[in-house]
Amino acid sequence: METRSQTPSPQAQGQPYPAGWRAAGAAVRLVRPSVDRTRIQAEPDALSQLELLGDQEQVRVCSLSGTQREGKSTLLNMLFDGGVQAGTGFQAGHAMDPETAGLWIRLRRDPEDEHGWLVMLDTEGLDSPHVPQFYNWCLAALALLVSDCFLYQSRGSIDARSVDRLDVILRVAEQLARHSQQDQDDNEASQPSFMWILRDHHLTMKHEPRREMSEKLSEVAFRSLKRSFGERYDCFPLPSPHARPADIAHLAFEDLEPAFKDAFAHLKRRVRGLLRPGVRRGDRPMTGPLLAGLVRTYCAAVGDRVGALREIEDMPTQAQMLTTLAAERSVRAGLAAYDARMNAAALTMDSLGCHHAVALEAASKAFSAAMLGDANELENRQAALTMQNEIACFESDFCLQDGEIIERRKLASGKLKSLATRLQRRASQMLAEARSAFDETFEGPATFDSPKDVDASWLALCERFPDTDLGRNAQCVAKVSEARIHAQITETLRALQKEQESLQERVRVEMSNSEETALVEFDHLRNQVQSLSTDAQEVSHAQFVALSSIRENMGALSAGLEAARQELETLGASAVSREELESAGSHVQTRLTRVHDRQKQVEEAAQHKARELEAQLEAEVDALRRVLTTKDKELVRLWTAIGDISCNISEIHDHLGS
Repeated sequence: METRSQTPSPQAQGQPYPAGWRAAGAAVRLVRPSVDRTRIQAEPDALSQLELLGDQEQVRVCSLSGTQREGKSTLLNMLFDGGVQAGTGFQAGHAMDPETAGLWIRLRRDPEDEHGWLVMLDTEGLDSPHVPQFYNWCLAALALLVSDCFLYQSRGSIDARSVDRLDVILRVAEQLARHSQQDQDDNEASQPSFMWILRDHHLTMKHEPRREMSEKLSEVAFRSLKRSFGERYDCFPLPSPHARPADIAHLAFEDLEPAFKDAFAHLKRRVRGLLRPGVRRGDRPMTGPLLAGLVRTYCAAVGDRVGALREIEDMPTQAQMLTTLAAERSVRAGLAAYDARMNAAALTMDSLGCHHAVALEAASKAFSAAMLGDANELENRQAALTMQNEIACFESDFCLQDGEIIERRKLASGKLKSLATRLQRRASQMLAEARSAFDETFEGPATFDSPKDVDASWLALCERFPDTDLGRNAQCVAKVSEARIHAQITETLRALQKEQESLQERVRVEMSNSEETALVEFDHLRNQVQSLSTDAQEVSHAQFVALSSIRENMGALSAGLEAARQELETLGASAVSREELESAGSHVQTRLTRVHDRQKQVEEAAQHKARELEAQLEAEVDALRRVLTTKDKELVRLWTAIGDISCNISEIHDHLGS
């Protein structure tokens, strides 16, 4: 058992101690740390000394935890026996190195209970240099768990760092208590009293200290405080003991500041009130053997690292935290520079690689500018690797190709992966919109009037969605070609239909003109025929009249001849000679002959004229027949052409339908 060789205080001298107790009034090491401060172990001799107290006398423990070099040991010595001089009780000093390592205890008889003991427990400072934080937290948590009154000390005021430290200590205590309950069924959970001592306090509080402390704590820390202590928590401001704290070890209590002495007297009454015999923790009183068992159990729990203790142990130190924060700041600066470059760029899947290289260079420059100058090379490389993985994390595998082993890299995660995924998603969305617009535009073959309209619509879609592979999509190109063919066929059909309509109009016009021409020519021929008939009738009538006149003349001549014959016969022989009669008869015969000849000429002329009129009429009729025949042939040709066009249109429609 390690003790500090020093003269017991006057209060400790002459007090009865258990038989075999070898350190009357002196400080005894209860828990020793390992050299690297990663393990703690209970001192067997100290545990044996506690077990000498027996099960019949109650032990009340008061512990004090806080940062180093703030007078914890001195304050405990004063609470124990009122002395502040060096060489009594817990070792105190003002050098840079801490005086207390591990846990130390002092034992004395309770002045208010002749069958009870008071144990003052001093702890190592919570922020000792080059010491793992887990070690500090476990020491404070162990002190809390074995104490009836747990004093937590900070300087000045309640700050966020002290609150966070207390919250971790309470969480570690919960884990240790839970583990000890699994191993020690006879040890029931209990709630000690808690008091936050504000050393060298000089500020004015708005409210009473307990309320002030409750309002300064975070919601999470206050819940932890309530779970650990219930309503047994308080706060006590303690002013500075002296203008020169370094001289306090050489001063008597009467030499301290009056304000401090008054506040300390009040604090001592409060602490003694929390440790008076009537106040208990749980259903069983704390005894020496029970205290030794608890210390042994909690030390084992710390060594086992059970439950969340493993995670708490991995929490970084302050220096590690600063280094980590600096690295995180540098990584954030690099990532911000990368994001700024990538957000300012017009990203596409084709240009993503080039923009990534430029942005990565900018990120490296920003990272180097923000990195702490005193950070070691390993930390810089680790932070740079973290930034690179945040930007682009690749997975590699190896394969055999052409007899050689080659490495294949695949983008697994990171900002570049997110950008690529977002671009791919946007490209897919744009492609879906492009396909929808394409399907809407090229819904059917009858939507375009000409191939030029198809090409114009296709070009407009490609310009509207330039970031898609619409122009290289084989199905879209084939559908556009099909639409172009349909548009060309539609244009041809429309031209054929127009030509058909034009031919039909021409046939209608030609038929109308032919009918009108035929009617006009027929009327003209009919008029000519009527005119010829009228002329023939007039000629025939004139000839008939002439013939009638000739017949009348001939009749008159015949009558004259007959009269002359009768006169001759009457006269008989007359004085007219035969020659005269013959001459007269010859003259009459000549005239009759001329009349017959004239009649014959008139008849021949009438017949000739009639033949000429008939020939002319036949010629006109033949000409009209020839015109009508020509028109009929032309109409037949037009109708044949219209029929061919209709057949072609029907075949094209049938082909399109199939």
